[in-house]
Amino acid sequence: MKNILAAGVSALALLSVAPAFAADLPARMVTKAPAYVQVYNWTGFYIGAHAGYGWADTNLFGDSNQDGFFGGAQIGYNWQAPGSNWVFGVELDSAWASMKDSRTVTVGAVTGSVSSETDYLGSFRGRVGYSWDRTLLYVTGGLGWAHNDVSASVAFPGFAASTSQSNTHIGYTLGAGVEYAFAGPWSVKGEYVYYGLGSESYFGTDVDLNIHTVKLGLNYRFGAAY
Repeated sequence: MKNILAAGVSALALLSVAPAFAADLPARMVTKAPAYVQVYNWTGFYIGAHAGYGWADTNLFGDSNQDGFFGGAQIGYNWQAPGSNWVFGVELDSAWASMKDSRTVTVGAVTGSVSSETDYLGSFRGRVGYSWDRTLLYVTGGLGWAHNDVSASVAFPGFAASTSQSNTHIGYTLGAGVEYAFAGPWSVKGEYVYYGLGSESYFGTDVDLNIHTVKLGLNYRFGAAY
């Protein structure tokens, strides 16, 4: 019985001194995680090249599959305030294209065909983006244009004739993309741009031309700090 009482008294004594002992311990230092600092800056002029694939919505054939590849170059300028994640810029691009579709109908000995081809694309667009160091997400929009050619032919034994008419469609562009600076002044981008180009008259018929494009590009930026 005496042993039990002694053990109880010892336990109470330890409990009574524990808070005082804890109060005497040095306070534990608490440190905050370092704040994120924007390192890479996108400011500067750049030039580059791109290639991609496009497909057009047009009422020429009713269910047109006018599509194909294009490739060209771009030049632009970005501005980013020091310490800010926001990037503002403008870009001018130009591309040779081969996006086409055709229809051929044969009735007896007579064969008729109609084809449409977009052979050039261009745009002048603004860009607004948000960056995480070397990664930039952006939206883009502005002026767009495309050169399109429509040709028609008819042939039967002993006779053949053809004609064509070209127009430059002018309208607007809207899109979005992502760009990554992977080595010094070099960056690579992926981009989608829609061209709403309205209609032009071909042989007395109004033909709409609206184009979807996806592309990959490579840029070199002058005066990059890296």
